[in-house]
Amino acid sequence: MRHSIRNSRESAAYIQAVRKSFDESVESYRRYRANQCQLREALSAMGNASAEIKLACETELDANRSERLKAGRWWLE
Repeated sequence: MRHSIRNSRESAAYIQAVRKSFDESVESYRRYRANQCQLREALSAMGNASAEIKLACETELDANRSERLKAGRWWLE
């Protein structure tokens, strides 16, 4: 996504605003992912494959996030 933003033919002001929004979104997603997957880990009764459940949560959320970002990238190209 950063590559697409950087290589976009839009105005510099527009690109700067998009870059700032994207960076804020990345940080927000990181916090959400950590909190959501910690919750799933806690709900799994700690020790009953809780580490694997947390990892699966992170993988699922990252895959979904990746697909959404790819789908939204078209307008930069």
